[in-house]
Amino acid sequence: MNKKASLHVLVFVFLVLTLCISSLYMYVVYKGEITAQVDEHENLESLLLREKEIGLFFDELIEESFYKTYQEFVNEGKYVAEQRKDVGGRFVFDLLNSTWEEEFKEDFSKNLEERVGGIELSNYEDWKMIRDRILEKGFDISFEDGKLIFSTHMDLEREDSGGGMGVVYDFKTVAEEDFSELIIFENLENVREECSLANFEKCMKEKLENFDVSVERRFAMLDGESKEFYFVDLKSKQEFLFDARFSKIEFSFAQRIV
Repeated sequence: MNKKASLHVLVFVFLVLTLCISSLYMYVVYKGEITAQVDEHENLESLLLREKEIGLFFDELIEESFYKTYQEFVNEGKYVAEQRKDVGGRFVFDLLNSTWEEEFKEDFSKNLEERVGGIELSNYEDWKMIRDRILEKGFDISFEDGKLIFSTHMDLEREDSGGGMGVVYDFKTVAEEDFSELIIFENLENVREECSLANFEKCMKEKLENFDVSVERRFAMLDGESKEFYFVDLKSKQEFLFDARFSKIEFSFAQRIV
């Protein structure tokens, strides 16, 4: 073989090796980019899943706290203006408590904070941030059209456990708890006043369709005098989850007959 032919062969082999090395390098780089995209996609999917799961779980906590507050509220007679168990261990419902909304929101906030503060979710790093923000009063509560509106909006930032870039995302929850499944207290006052002008028991049963209603008419002592009352017992037809079990909402009051 002459020297010129040998040179051509060497050049050809060199070009082939260069092409192979370049292809291998491009494959490694391309594969790395695809892997990074897949990892980023999986992290996003995981983040969104966690956010959705925590949001659903948080909504359940709001519901539980709402129904617990309602039951405690009626147990303590906070919907009546004068909270005295004067007649047979019952509150006399003469007037509606004008500040019941503010008191209900305050009690609801305490119950929610207590419920949230007692929960540890080791599988969700973001939960601790949400929990701490709630305990710092990072939420708003209002009443609108017979509903309690709970809302929170927080920016959460968490460092990547692998030492990479941190994750920042919005956690938003707007929950509406509707009194229509029970009864809002202004409506209860209107119903009892309207029914006092008709067949009281029949009217109450028709108006309070979400409750089983029992009415007894009898005399009882109040302020040293014998007076006539309707003794009203209400029990919700639906069960609600609070205090770790499903229960019906129950309460009673005495309606003065005039």
